Formats: sequence, structure tokens, C-alpha cells
Amino acid sequence: MSLYSDAKTTQSVHFFNGKRMWQVGFVLLGVSALLRIAERFISIGLHWDELQWTMVDWLYIGVLNLISLAFAFVFLRYLSERYNRTLVVASFTLTVIGTAAYSLVILGYTVRGIPHVIPLIGDWCSVLGMSGSPLSCVFGPFMDSSRTGERIYELYIVSADYVIKSVFLGMSVMKYSKNGLGHHEEKPGLAYHAHA
Repeated sequence: MSLYSDAKTTQSVHFFNGKRMWQVGFVLLGVSALLRIAERFISIGLHWDELQWTMVDWLYIGVLNLISLAFAFVFLRYLSERYNRTLVVASFTLTVIGTAAYSLVILGYTVRGIPHVIPLIGDWCSVLGMSGSPLSCVFGPFMDSSRTGERIYELYIVSADYVIKSVFLGMSVMKYSKNGLGHHEEKPGLAYHAHA
């Protein structure tokens, strides 16, 4: 029994200290981005008769989905299989920019007297951080039916998503940099393969 327990403990330590955990994280971010894209299309289809969007609104949702799709492709095609420092750093940088921009959106909700252009700019820039939606893809479809639910979703769920993504990507940059895995992971023989 003790040998079995030691083996499981060793496997757990290897998972959390090795590359596998980060690769699973990239898969989850990529899949959540794809799920959220699908949910947006379903929501548009269900409420098509109620939509009164302008060309700017359609442009925004188009850019939002394209950036989400690009992140999903990068995460599932590349980072879930092997480490690429350039892609990780770029993803982290864009996510931090998106997180900072979304704080301007929150500012527009919570502070009166803020010029409308500030949260508007923040909303457009926040799409740069659409590197997955781990919480939004779960709670989003259930919170769009009411104004209160939508406000809670935008203030808390989306904000938590940005924090989760920023922390995970930041930790992945530091983890790989600390272990010096950036150069070795380019060799196919050392790559772990994760299936989405």
C-alpha cells in the first residue's frame, strides 16, 4: 500500500512541477475560447429577431470571435504540444493589455460621470485579451436572459476570467523561464502531446 501511495504522490508532484499541467491549461483555455464562440453564435441565432445592431456592433463581434479563434488555434495547435516562449510571452502581453482595458469598462459601470468614450475604448481594446473564457463559457449562457444577470456576468465573471488567464500565462512564462525549458522544447522528441 505504501508503494502505491508513493507512486501516486510522485506522479502528482511530477504533474504540478512538470510541463503537463501547463499543457492541460492551454488546452482548457483553447477549448473554452471555442465554446464561447459557439455560444455567441447560438445566442445571436436565438435572439435574431430582437437584434438591433449597427455595423459597428457586427464589426465588434466579428473581431472578438476572430481573436478568440486565433488564441484557440495557437493554444491547441502549438502550446498544448510544446513550449514556444515567443507565443507564450505574446499571449501573456496581449492578455494583460486586455485585462487593463477591461478595467476601463468596469470603471464605466461603477463610477458616474466617466466620459462614454473611455469605457468604449476599453471595450474595444479588451478583445486583445480574449485568450480563453474558462468561467464565461460555463456561466455565460445562463446569465444573458436578464439585465441583472448580464451585469453580474460582466462585472464579476468576465473580470475573473481575465485574472485567471493573466495569472496562468504569467506563471507559465516564469515557470518555463525558471526551468530553462525554452530551448529544449523545440525538439520534437521532448514534446508532450495533448489531445483537445
